[in-house]
Amino acid sequence: MKITKQYDTKDCGLHVLQYLIQKINNEYVEIENLKLMAQYGEQGISLANLAHIGDRFGLKLDSYEVEFEKIITFKNDELPFVVLVDNKGSAHYLVVEKITNSSIYVQDSSTGKKSKLSFEKFKQIYAGICSFVYKSTRKIDSKLEKIENKIKSYFVPTKNDIWLILISLISIILCFSTSFFVKIVFDNILPNKMHKALVITFVAFIWLNIIRFISSLIKNIIVEKIANKIEFNLKSIVFEKLFKLQTDQKSKLTNIEILKRIGYIRLISEYKANFIYSFSTDLITIILSCSMLIWISLKLFLIISTICLIASGLNLLFKLYFDKSYSKQIEASHDYAQKEFDSIYCLESFNNSLDKNYLELVRNNSFVNFKKQDFSLKKNKYLNDFVVDCILANLTQIIVFAGTLLFYKNEISIGTIVMILTISNFFVSPTLSLSAIIMTKNIIDKHVNMINFLLNIDHKEFENQGIKLSQIDSIQLNNIDFGYEHSKPIFKKLNMLIDKNTRLVGENGSGKSTLLKLLNLRFYSFSGKLFFNNNACEIIDKNYLLNNSILLNNQIYMPNDTIINFLTSQNIEKTKTLYVNLEKFKLNEILENLNLDLSTTMMNNASNLSSGQRQFVILLKLFTQKFQLIMLDEAFENIENSVYKKLKKAINNYQESALFIEISHNAKIISNAVEVKIEKTN
Repeated sequence: MKITKQYDTKDCGLHVLQYLIQKINNEYVEIENLKLMAQYGEQGISLANLAHIGDRFGLKLDSYEVEFEKIITFKNDELPFVVLVDNKGSAHYLVVEKITNSSIYVQDSSTGKKSKLSFEKFKQIYAGICSFVYKSTRKIDSKLEKIENKIKSYFVPTKNDIWLILISLISIILCFSTSFFVKIVFDNILPNKMHKALVITFVAFIWLNIIRFISSLIKNIIVEKIANKIEFNLKSIVFEKLFKLQTDQKSKLTNIEILKRIGYIRLISEYKANFIYSFSTDLITIILSCSMLIWISLKLFLIISTICLIASGLNLLFKLYFDKSYSKQIEASHDYAQKEFDSIYCLESFNNSLDKNYLELVRNNSFVNFKKQDFSLKKNKYLNDFVVDCILANLTQIIVFAGTLLFYKNEISIGTIVMILTISNFFVSPTLSLSAIIMTKNIIDKHVNMINFLLNIDHKEFENQGIKLSQIDSIQLNNIDFGYEHSKPIFKKLNMLIDKNTRLVGENGSGKSTLLKLLNLRFYSFSGKLFFNNNACEIIDKNYLLNNSILLNNQIYMPNDTIINFLTSQNIEKTKTLYVNLEKFKLNEILENLNLDLSTTMMNNASNLSSGQRQFVILLKLFTQKFQLIMLDEAFENIENSVYKKLKKAINNYQESALFIEISHNAKIISNAVEVKIEKTN
């Protein structure tokens, strides 16, 4: 039994857990199911979270600090157990299965196989933590099922599919009709020297070919339209899901992993769009060509089918190898995409040769690893294609040779041989094409599963119903517990009443910024109660609340668009309000002093603006509408004092009825606020 290979960088713990559940409890659980239950931190999934998930599947994990010298004395009845190791600076889990006098055997999800490590090698990477695994008495959660294949609901038959099947039938009939041209010419027209019949037959079959090519053109247009429609629908569904996901749930995937999944949508769309036509055409063509070849010459059919089976068998062997290696290629591709992403976004970060050379070294190493995996796959594909092509390239000669022998025996005519040569293409090509469609399905299924995981991540649905608050006078937090990881709570039984303009203070890492995000309803997995004006959060209209609240911080991403579009989202009412306020509070003068123009296009997350300009643009959001709740997280840190004073006066004037909650390390705040200290959770 081997551990499964991980696709995503933070999932080693889940593959370890999947392996242990199957080994100890003989229960197979999909990785996607485990992933939906996981809480992700910066280094992936903590041992505490793994223990929490394992408990649902009848496993108990107890973790301890254990010295290396103690590990090598463990007996067989203490195996298997999990160890934490350092994998090139990242936390990684291994399952220890066997210990000998000089080596330790481990299951490693990064390679998807069992590895042998010397004591010296193991000691170098061992991080000092062991987690011992026991079968618990807890009943395994029977409600857990396979992850729902939500993407299948978008693969429903359409009227376009009916047209494609009809066009495929027309194409097949026309293709087979044209194959009779050579037989008619060689067996009937040439022996009888029928000149007029030759011209008529020639023109007729030319028109048949033209009609066939027209039907092919129509097919290509319909397939492209179907592919575009599927892609549009799937991307709409995926982005709708992303917009609904809370911050802690979104952390289950990195941005690169999300982008890669989105990139697979086009491949899935093209496969789906072509599937109906290709599958139906190839299958019908194979059946008809088989029937005709058997009817014309059973002996030649057996020769052709044997060669075709050999070619298909070679393709199947390559497909098995490809399936085995594809996960490595995907992982290397994801890693290289991340390293390219890092290199591009770090271009303006440092300007010394050491940092630049390090980034380039990391990118190059990742690129070399990716290309090694890619080249290995392509090399084997080229070798497979070479062997298959060598076999199929000689098919014509084999048919002519065997057909000539049969001709000598008066079993077939020359016209029949030529016809078989034509029809053989209608048998061989569709057979290889159909096998490729079936083989490709496994790859498509993997991509579908990766998108499916994204669509199945839980989120809180905010509906347009409930109490619409006209103003927020107070916010109460009762027994709030929250942490990105179970083992690292940020808030524990947090109780707080905010009924005045408030400035949050506390040590770095105490949770001030996290609290603002929580009040902006950006978290899924917190427990406790939130009240707005003494109304439980569950009974208020949360969409209305969010549309009338705003959180401004330095993490806001500014897209490649004009400043005015960023501020107003091209909403006419917001645009009018902004221009009125710019004039009313003389903010145009500040814009001019800062060399800013609302028509300026921001580039690369507004990297063409200074930090002060960038922060000022973000703050202009406060002049596009009146808000009930305004949360500012170090919103003035890069604003010079003269501009800050003008903005403070203008914001207080325009947003006079709003409740302010602010964080500032340099005392640049808008309101006369009371200070509330956030204590760091131990």
